[in-house]
Amino acid sequence: MAPIVKCRRYEACFKLKVIAYAQSHNNCAASREYGVTEKMVRDWRSKEHLLRSMPRNKCAMRRGTAHWPILEKHAVDMVHEQRQNGYIVSRNMIRIGALKWAKQNQEHNKDFKATASWCSRFMERSNLVLRQKKK
Repeated sequence: MAPIVKCRRYEACFKLKVIAYAQSHNNCAASREYGVTEKMVRDWRSKEHLLRSMPRNKCAMRRGTAHWPILEKHAVDMVHEQRQNGYIVSRNMIRIGALKWAKQNQEHNKDFKATASWCSRFMERSNLVLRQKKK
């Protein structure tokens, strides 16, 4: 049985160093030299252009873009408008408002379902929090 290896995270500058070594030698030699798997080296080489454009101390390339950016822009505008008018905005209000807009504009929002997980990810992407006004 193989030993349990803890998942490690590597910064972009380290990944670029491994890529440079792999280009001058090969993937297998780079994996031995830097103690990473050959699969990681292949993946990093395929994403080299992204690694060069990101900050050198960043580790991951997570957080994909939204599937429905137009809808999300309207949802953010709706939340800000409701808050400006003094209303408390809940998750259900966000989901219902997004569904209404999606039904009115079906050409932009094919297969959209306002699930709870979509709402959570949307709020995180848009830096929105559920806050209640204190009396």
